[in-house]
Amino acid sequence: MDFQCVHSLKQDTIMAKTFYINTLGCKVNQYESDNLSCILENAGLKRVSDKEKADVVVVNTCTVTHKASTQSRQALRQAIKAHQGALVLATGCYAQSEPEALKGIKGVSFVVDNTQRHLIPRIIEKESPRKTAESLTGEIRSFQEFLTPDIPVPGARSRPFLKIQDGCNAFCTYCIVPYTRGPSRSMPWASAIGHVTSLISQGFGEVVLTGIHLGYYGQDLEPKTDLVSLLAELDTRLDKGRIRLSSIEPKEVSQGLLDLMARSERLCPHLHLPLQSGDTGILQRMNRPYTAEYFSDLVHDVRRALPEAGIGVDVLVGFPGETDETFRNTLTLIERLPVSYLHVFPYSQREGTPAAKYPNQVAPDVLAKRTKVLRELGGLKRLAFHAGTMGKTLEVCVEGRKDEKTGLHKGVARNYVPVLFSAPFPPVRSSLVRVKVEKLTPKGRVTGSLA
Repeated sequence: MDFQCVHSLKQDTIMAKTFYINTLGCKVNQYESDNLSCILENAGLKRVSDKEKADVVVVNTCTVTHKASTQSRQALRQAIKAHQGALVLATGCYAQSEPEALKGIKGVSFVVDNTQRHLIPRIIEKESPRKTAESLTGEIRSFQEFLTPDIPVPGARSRPFLKIQDGCNAFCTYCIVPYTRGPSRSMPWASAIGHVTSLISQGFGEVVLTGIHLGYYGQDLEPKTDLVSLLAELDTRLDKGRIRLSSIEPKEVSQGLLDLMARSERLCPHLHLPLQSGDTGILQRMNRPYTAEYFSDLVHDVRRALPEAGIGVDVLVGFPGETDETFRNTLTLIERLPVSYLHVFPYSQREGTPAAKYPNQVAPDVLAKRTKVLRELGGLKRLAFHAGTMGKTLEVCVEGRKDEKTGLHKGVARNYVPVLFSAPFPPVRSSLVRVKVEKLTPKGRVTGSLA
């Protein structure tokens, strides 16, 4: 497929350059890197892998945890060493929260935060490597603009991401994101509809809607709207393809959303829900707006409305003040819930957040043990969910590469189960095919063949 991109540059000035983008962190970061890549390729630059020499290197950083910040610094140093003499730019959330930390890395030419990232193409066009880094920064909490590409950005994935919302107004006490992403803001309604329908019409079997606080979509638009209304409109307009939600807050899973997902052929029966803790007292200290009982009732409501849905859960382990008893409450709750998989994160102190100053920080060895216990539980939940697909025929979106170990084709089912399958002919990348599930591998991987 041949795609063009918004914000064209003067091709004659930079067409000989090569570039490499290293993206850390969330789906929103990945979407933004895809957008930048599309702009640069449209201007005549050639994208290269990390194993090839690049004239320009962009590291799109993450700072959601201490580990993510460390990895971002490491990625910059590795890029500087591997691409000696390159113009090196650091952007993303770490560039927003601690630009001076990145500016101090020898070999970085520009640190560009989330308010100024739209300037990166022009910097690449006009600037050369510098001995002393320059920072381009702004005040993110007053930033109100949603920068919308004129045409869709497919990226390199078989299931492209589309960022329709950015920013967060929630201010959970452990989370740095509102300070690095700014207030909630939404892609205009017409643009969101147009981008999804265009991607589907170009042959993508699935589009993943993503955002920082996705369920808050449309609250800042004029006239005000909401995510369910957008999904209902897409459900009406699309006659092929499917839509997946990346993650949604528990309080934003309404009965209207469940009813729409239950009757729709376009919306994937898959919800990824941030629980964070199964103890109501800890949830209150986190500034999460629900109780453990509410979350439990919600998961059962989802399972009743969507019996075969994939239900993923985020869990934050070791929040300050988490005791053996409150951790057991989390463990017991998840054991009893019909969820499909877990994403388990150890708590990380982030300077500037209220929880960083809370007493009773959990010891690192205790944090590691609890994280291990929950990840093992998540593995059991995933195995049980995958086993429930035996003998069924699933609609699968085909990925581009075969599985290296088995040589089978790869894809993702509507309920987010990864599927390996054999086929008498190479299936078209990004197409939707039907696969009959035949067995599980010893490690619980779902395998089958074209139906």
